[in-house]
Amino acid sequence: MNKKTILVIDDDAIVLKSCKRILESEDYSVTLCPSATQGIDILKSSAFSLIIIDILMPCCNGLNLSEKIEKEYPGTKFLIISGYMEPKPFSEIIIEKKMNFLPKPFTPDELLKAVKFAIIKNPESTGKNNKTSKGDIDE
Repeated sequence: MNKKTILVIDDDAIVLKSCKRILESEDYSVTLCPSATQGIDILKSSAFSLIIIDILMPCCNGLNLSEKIEKEYPGTKFLIISGYMEPKPFSEIIIEKKMNFLPKPFTPDELLKAVKFAIIKNPESTGKNNKTSKGDIDE
């Protein structure tokens, strides 16, 4: 069985460290990125089973970042995290696109359940270079 790889993009160092500790305790391989720019650079050379992205970061909007990544790497799986559901358009986009979402703060169990669900939600999707379309995802 292949070890699942997760990229976490968040500007909060505490969230990054917590995610790493929790996920590695369940044998996930975790890469941390404190910025969207660094995350995009890492994606050029590495594929991930899942990308966890914060919505609100100083340099960018995590939803826009996920769309950019999805265009470049179709089939990528995401878990969107945030301590805020405002402004209202964010919550509407998450619901409309049926995105995986986990509100902050979250417990270790909540994170692990959300990650497992996001990874198994579309088992055919493998990340980088995957050609699975959004229409192929069973809800």
